[in-house]
Amino acid sequence: MKQEDRGCDANLTVIDEKDISEELDIAIREGLVECFPPDTEYFSRQSWWHTRPAWRVLVVGDDGKVIGHIAVVVRTVSVGPGRVPVRSAGIQSVFVRPEHRSEGLSDQMMAQAMTEAERRQIDAGLLFCVPKYEPVYRRMGWIRIDADVLMRNEEGKAVPIPGKNIAMAFPLNEKEFPIGQIDLEGPDW
Repeated sequence: MKQEDRGCDANLTVIDEKDISEELDIAIREGLVECFPPDTEYFSRQSWWHTRPAWRVLVVGDDGKVIGHIAVVVRTVSVGPGRVPVRSAGIQSVFVRPEHRSEGLSDQMMAQAMTEAERRQIDAGLLFCVPKYEPVYRRMGWIRIDADVLMRNEEGKAVPIPGKNIAMAFPLNEKEFPIGQIDLEGPDW
């Protein structure tokens, strides 16, 4: 676990998934439930979406309450007609509790997530968001990818990700994200 002091009331922390305690998982789920009320039933049971993350970036208050969270999935995806392999840091389950929004925490967490991905020799960050959040991620340096994105459904068949989502990439380690259709080689995250 790595910590960076955020001042007197919170710490920014990177923690590997294997080091997430049951208590911490519960605290993350509480934040997800608060920030995503339509998904309460789902997030009350687990703290990640369709794919278990490799690590998390958290902002934790001195009281132990999880204030902000990003989960990072690591997967090699295939891009373009040549099916170029791209080792990706997939971003999921991003939240900042309402009372801490507009404090720059999402920017700090994302910067830390991408620094950690670069340290782990990952080629690019990859996320999917609804259009209203595109300006937020663009402000953080993410680039919109206008390409079809395929994921695997429960039967293992390649299907498009839900149409409401747009894909965004964050090139790392001086590499450019390839052009063309993206195959997630598994479920979305």
